[in-house]
Amino acid sequence: MIKKIGVTQRIVQSKYGELRTQIDIKLLEFISICGYQPIIIPYFRVNKKANSINNLLKWILKIKLSGIVLSGGDDIGKYALRDKSEILLIKYSLKKKNSHIWYMSRNANN
Repeated sequence: MIKKIGVTQRIVQSKYGELRTQIDIKLLEFISICGYQPIIIPYFRVNKKANSINNLLKWILKIKLSGIVLSGGDDIGKYALRDKSEILLIKYSLKKKNSHIWYMSRNANN
């Protein structure tokens, strides 16, 4: 069975104020060439019924990832949604046996 690797994305704000996610397709191709199935990790916005971190945790438990790639882009602290999501992913991976974390540089220029 092919292992699933979750991949985070950078967040950008459009000129219309929408938050959008982006990822370089070369990264997804590289993960595939390495023999893994890349799975894009979604960001969940906070709403009145549930918080984003709980929704992400529920999603992770359903998908059953073998590892995660924290992709590059965005300064740390620019988007709290991404920062909090990646912290949760790191904590989850550290607690799970046989889970791996790969990190691609993000800037810390605050």
